[in-house]
Amino acid sequence: MNFSSSSSLANQSTGSKMPRADWNVISASLLSVPSKPEQTKIADFLSAIDDKINLVNQQLEKTKEYKKGLLQITEDVYLRLCRHSPNKF
Repeated sequence: MNFSSSSSLANQSTGSKMPRADWNVISASLLSVPSKPEQTKIADFLSAIDDKINLVNQQLEKTKEYKKGLLQITEDVYLRLCRHSPNKF
């Protein structure tokens, strides 16, 4: 068996529009797989990133709602000012 990097496996793929790896090449290659503890650390890290993304998305939605409210208040104040002093605006 050959120890191959992903780039050397990619170089041995066939097909122009959707390259496919040759099963014989893959089955004859050794691939490095992280240990279970390392996989767990990676998964925990990615989960933490997902949680942060979700939190930021929630903050973004709240900020959009806040902006919408401020725009509505601004519009209401402007319309009231225009009614009381139409020549100034």
